[in-house]
Amino acid sequence: MQTTRPLLFPLLLVVVGIITFKLAFDFILNGKDVKKQFHELRWEPREVLFTVIDSALRDKTAIPALVAQRQDVGLMSPNIKSTDSLFDLQKKVLIRTRDHVAAMSNSEVETFAVKSIRLDPAFSFRSLPEIGDNDSNYAYPLKVIYADSALPTKTVSHNIFLRVKNMDSDQFMLKYPNFGFWALLLVIQVILYVLLILFLLTKLFTPMNNFPLKWKVIYVGLIVLVCIAFYIWLLSSNDDTVIVKPVLFMRSMNSVFDVVNVLGYITAALCLAGMMFSSSAAASIGKSTDITAHRDELVNINTSFKTYFLIAALTMTLAVITSGQFYTALNTLDLVKAYNANIGHDYFRIELIYFYGILHTFILMIFFIPTQLRLNDINQKMLVAYPSDGAQLKVLEPVPMVKKVMDLLVMGAPLLAAFVKSLLDIVAG
Repeated sequence: MQTTRPLLFPLLLVVVGIITFKLAFDFILNGKDVKKQFHELRWEPREVLFTVIDSALRDKTAIPALVAQRQDVGLMSPNIKSTDSLFDLQKKVLIRTRDHVAAMSNSEVETFAVKSIRLDPAFSFRSLPEIGDNDSNYAYPLKVIYADSALPTKTVSHNIFLRVKNMDSDQFMLKYPNFGFWALLLVIQVILYVLLILFLLTKLFTPMNNFPLKWKVIYVGLIVLVCIAFYIWLLSSNDDTVIVKPVLFMRSMNSVFDVVNVLGYITAALCLAGMMFSSSAAASIGKSTDITAHRDELVNINTSFKTYFLIAALTMTLAVITSGQFYTALNTLDLVKAYNANIGHDYFRIELIYFYGILHTFILMIFFIPTQLRLNDINQKMLVAYPSDGAQLKVLEPVPMVKKVMDLLVMGAPLLAAFVKSLLDIVAG
């Protein structure tokens, strides 16, 4: 049995990895309805400009209101000809602008719209209602203002309706390729987390003299529950489902995040449990009257501890990079780009990812520092009691300065990943 297990376990991981890939791919990219897995709230700058201009051409109240305002302050005498000339000028400018927009390329229209279109200052993504069962009835009114200094009224406005345009994953990601990278990272996360959970469970529940299996199950279960409870609290406290609403692009967004994040927190929880078990096992060795008899065991404990720590750091790093890519992708949506131009900065700001990285790095340090110090204390006792001429004992020796720097980088990996992600976005433009 012992000889077949090393052969069967890698094969099991391969099979589970393939099955997980298929399930994750279908869940994230296809969902319940392939044709409606993704969508956008339609924002076509050319269409918006035409709608506002055509509405202004039909409007018979703006010029009389302007004339009355000027007459009230003595800037204009009551004169029908003056009113007619303002009507003619307003109409001439609007028609000229419409013809100009009609001749523009899509990129030119987008640039022109950024300079000339403003959204209602009261509009916020938080106010968008969810789509509901019948997406064809979705129509959210949004006041759009067109500004042109050549117009006598300077601005004209009209309410347009934001409607849902359903897309399958191919259509959506061809238009918004950043979401393709984000979805790929999510699939990688799911596969990695499932495989790591299997690996960690196998590693955690190997027999240990100082920890009966029953107590291991209880402790691991408690740590997993605490980590998931922390995730639920974090989700409710930062109100992320209000900041990023499913109505923007993906109906099943919250379900996808729940699955991926819960798997990630379970992986991290198992790593934290492993670090605590390693520290406890080392402490048990430290109480032994003959510490040298446990040399090989202590070497294995140190190796396991470093494995748990590395997996935890890399897990959080991948989560931070995926979050950064998600915010980058959100800012490429047509409606979001129009809103960003209106407010003068990105609505979905990468600075939130810095907070995410700092918070989870701090949590990792809370577990890492006391357990590592306890392990170092036992290591020093072993080095004093046993000649350190064996190659195996190098794992117990004090870490050189270069290695300390590398460990510090790994410890700050989530935070580092956030800054690297921001730097790549700046370089890529």
